[in-house]
Amino acid sequence: MFFLGGVIMLRLTEIQNRLKECEQGVFQKICNELLTYNGYLPYKLTGSVIGSNKTRKGTPDSVYYKRENGTYIYVEITTEQGNLSKKIIKDVEKCLKKITENPNLENKIFKILFLHNQENVDESIAENIKQFCGEIKFEIYGIDSISLLLQTKFPQVAISE
Repeated sequence: MFFLGGVIMLRLTEIQNRLKECEQGVFQKICNELLTYNGYLPYKLTGSVIGSNKTRKGTPDSVYYKRENGTYIYVEITTEQGNLSKKIIKDVEKCLKKITENPNLENKIFKILFLHNQENVDESIAENIKQFCGEIKFEIYGIDSISLLLQTKFPQVAISE
């Protein structure tokens, strides 16, 4: 931590180390707060237990609302170590299954976001998942992009956690 113009700044490596050490519930809360600060409107935080840092099963982990066009954004968040590409595919498949099994959701899911606290998968894997999602946009945020957002754009989230 250092001071710049009277403001406390966290070093990028410190933020990355803290994110890597996070348990699932804390990381999920950080990601949800980050998305909210970034302009996403929370609709339902399905994977979080209200008033605690515990998680619960559900697909997706969070749902955000896109006011401009009345659609929703599904968010999957993980701290799981191991085969990240397998985890992403499994979670995206569960989201797509939920969408296809519910006719009311047809054309209502705008995007699937996947946030994790590891190094990102190869871009060819991300591109394959985008193709798999079809008309639904897919974005992935790993530890590099999340830590940079926390350091440069939303330091209040980094400092509060």
